Amino acid sequence: MSENTFNRVQAIYERSLRWSLQNRLAIFAVFLLSIVATIGAFMIMPQDFLPSSDQGQIFGLTEAPNGTSFDQMVRYQQQAAAVLAKDPNIEGFMSAVGSGGSSSGVNSGRVFASLKPLSQRSLSADQIIRKLQPKLDQIAGAQTYFGAVQDVRVGGRASNAQYQYTLHGEDANELYEWTPKVQAALTAVADRCPPRRSKGRSRPIWSSTVALRRASG
Repeated sequence: MSENTFNRVQAIYERSLRWSLQNRLAIFAVFLLSIVATIGAFMIMPQDFLPSSDQGQIFGLTEAPNGTSFDQMVRYQQQAAAVLAKDPNIEGFMSAVGSGGSSSGVNSGRVFASLKPLSQRSLSADQIIRKLQPKLDQIAGAQTYFGAVQDVRVGGRASNAQYQYTLHGEDANELYEWTPKVQAALTAVADRCPPRRSKGRSRPIWSSTVALRRASG
């Protein structure tokens, strides 16, 4: 930076400082407005660690009680697929049952759905999930959890919740003892959405994959 440039910047600062001292009420009003604007921005801006974004894709995990047969799990998965097939916001989806990917046994499944472009739907990915969830909750015997696929993902594996807390230990009895305690502590601070608990289930055995697609339009 040359000396002339520095002098010009200093002169501008000097004039602005002189004006500010001569108009203290105006500067004080600007200060108050900045505080109000900061509070307003804090209230309307997403406050999540990683705010949810709409990438046009949603992912779901289906779980049934231990001991559920593969054939029964397929029926549960078909019921979940029927719910997705009726939603006009979904362009196509894939449904699978059995071990593989994030599933750990024949009593679990997964669903991956592609949404129509934003120009062809009025709901965001999160709104579509909130619309689907009550219908999926009516499937007796199985639970389905959906989440929007994000461009930035934290964690090494898929789970049935946006955030995941994993307990590790060499003593299984100790894990069973502390898991409900941690869950109770998280429930006390959870905002609207209670934490869900999962644990390793049966031995992973690959069984089959059911693929369903529905043409758009």
